[in-house]
Amino acid sequence: MNTGLIPMRYATALFDYAKSNGEEKTLYGIAGVLLANMRKHDRIQTMLENPAISLDQKSDIIKKAAGTESNIVFNRFLELIFTNQREALLYRILTRYMSLYRTRNNIFSGKLITAAEIDSKTANDLTRIIEKRNQGVLEMEQIVQPDLIGGFVLEMNNIRLDASVKSRLQQIKNELSTK
Repeated sequence: MNTGLIPMRYATALFDYAKSNGEEKTLYGIAGVLLANMRKHDRIQTMLENPAISLDQKSDIIKKAAGTESNIVFNRFLELIFTNQREALLYRILTRYMSLYRTRNNIFSGKLITAAEIDSKTANDLTRIIEKRNQGVLEMEQIVQPDLIGGFVLEMNNIRLDASVKSRLQQIKNELSTK
């Protein structure tokens, strides 16, 4: 079984169906919540792969993990997944859906890693600058890592800009050790 092609086909079909119902943004939010819960609780994936658990139980658990029980498009999607016995691929399908949604709506994601918490004005200013430069929408995750000492690390679109004190100190150490 091709685990790359099947999730892409289901994700594309889900996107098209959601778009025809004006629910693609809502589904993007639902998928984000569900994926976050699936990453946090690996038992969800184990439950999906367990044939001893009924489809109704699986469906109820997924709806609770997604934070929705009343979205018609999502419920119909789950019906399709369970009917075709693709529940083990749910994580991959939703990941592909998120990627497809971002691509079609010019949304890109990034991480801002700092040594200390930054204020919302600074984060918003940085987001606006990046969005203007890339002509899209930025979804930025902020992470605090005190071991950076100072500065920041920005990861976006497979690019890593490391302007941290820790990195600079490591560079100096490497330069001194080679002399």
